[in-house]
Amino acid sequence: KLVKELENNSTKKGFSGEIKPTIFIIHEKMTKTHAMYRCYAAKIIDLRDDYNIIGVTYNENNADEVSKKLFHKHYIADGKGITDRTSIVASLLEKYKPYAIYYPSIGMDSCVISTASYRLAEKQLYSLGHPAPARSKVLDGVIAFDEEVRDCDPFAKNIPSISTAMKLLYEDEIK
Repeated sequence: KLVKELENNSTKKGFSGEIKPTIFIIHEKMTKTHAMYRCYAAKIIDLRDDYNIIGVTYNENNADEVSKKLFHKHYIADGKGITDRTSIVASLLEKYKPYAIYYPSIGMDSCVISTASYRLAEKQLYSLGHPAPARSKVLDGVIAFDEEVRDCDPFAKNIPSISTAMKLLYEDEIK
């Protein structure tokens, strides 16, 4: 699965009643017609079996009804400004206490760029979507979808590599 380390962490009762760790996926644009959806939807679906997957985004246009189905729960931290948005994310962090945060992309949304600059969970991972703050000391590793891809981030201690080809998913394929 994602990272073996994630299997030996603090867990909570899952949405199905079983004990599962919680992972926040803080995402930028991920609608059914967007490249980020095509790149990461299959991996998010895989994670749902073993983890409580909470989707969080800062703008209602970053998700549609199809992409929201990828997650066990999905929240839009929308507000009048950065203070409103970060307050919503802070309350979600307090409520769910995720072991890990995964950023499929960092660089299209200023709120995601800011959020990825802080240690908000024990493990924080990102992918090479738009890795703006990839040299951040609070990001622990990169998930690469090609065995040849390696991050040059001197702060990343663990660089797991998962070979998964991009696959276009259609609405009827989302479980």
